[in-house]
Amino acid sequence: MIAVNAAIVGDRPTGLGLYALNLIRELDALGERLSSIPLTRDRPGARARVERVPAAVRPERGARGHLARLLWTQLGLRLRVARLRPRLLLNLMPEGLLRSAVPQVTVIHDVLPLREPDEYPRQQHYFRYYVPAVLRGSRAVIASSESTRRDLVDFYRIPRDQLHVVLLGHDAARFAPSAPVSADAEPYALFVGNVMPHKNLRRVAEAFAQAVAGRPGRLVIRGWGRAVHVQALRDRIHALGIGDRVDWQPYATDDELVALYQRARMLLLPRSTRASALPRSRAWRAAPR
Repeated sequence: MIAVNAAIVGDRPTGLGLYALNLIRELDALGERLSSIPLTRDRPGARARVERVPAAVRPERGARGHLARLLWTQLGLRLRVARLRPRLLLNLMPEGLLRSAVPQVTVIHDVLPLREPDEYPRQQHYFRYYVPAVLRGSRAVIASSESTRRDLVDFYRIPRDQLHVVLLGHDAARFAPSAPVSADAEPYALFVGNVMPHKNLRRVAEAFAQAVAGRPGRLVIRGWGRAVHVQALRDRIHALGIGDRVDWQPYATDDELVALYQRARMLLLPRSTRASALPRSRAWRAAPR
């Protein structure tokens, strides 16, 4: 049996939570015997057994929930694993047992707080001390991109033979082309993700304002972030005079996202032009051995 640490799944799962749920479903469909440890989702798969965990550790609880989840991982998760006696613990984010009695495999998507420390001041200790300790205590580490694999070597000195790149996928049955959009429908550009400075959404708003001057079109944003970043983007949108042409909601359900992707004229994946990689000398200090 594989125990799956999916404690990042909450009431309204976003990127990491959706990744966890879909991975559990796919493993379940392959016939793996799973004991899933999510927060609130009752049936992540047809056969997967669900272990309930305290509501206090839900990701929706913000910083307090994050701290509670870290404590629960070392205590509550450790007790669950001891009771279940799995042959493997699969951590679907870099939060796992320190000095685990069973082999661990840990998934990590990025080390962005080390690349953008000014944007993530509260996560510095987490990524500099806790995350590398979990990764070193894992039998294998799965990175979801080649870029992340390189970062893990540079920042944490994780041995290359311990790292495996498994690219992200999508549900081809759901995220498929739909019927052609009516020519009368107003075109829109879509952005889905966190509202953070490195996402470069201020530049997106400025480019959109120029592109649609005297033309039809909307900018659709689905995502949220810290209050200071949300307000800064709102202020810029207002200053550009495009508030009535921006459809901005903090969250979209799975079905809503499918429809938004299918009807969008373009998908926006802006990238910050700021060079923020730490030099190797600081990478050593980011993860002391």
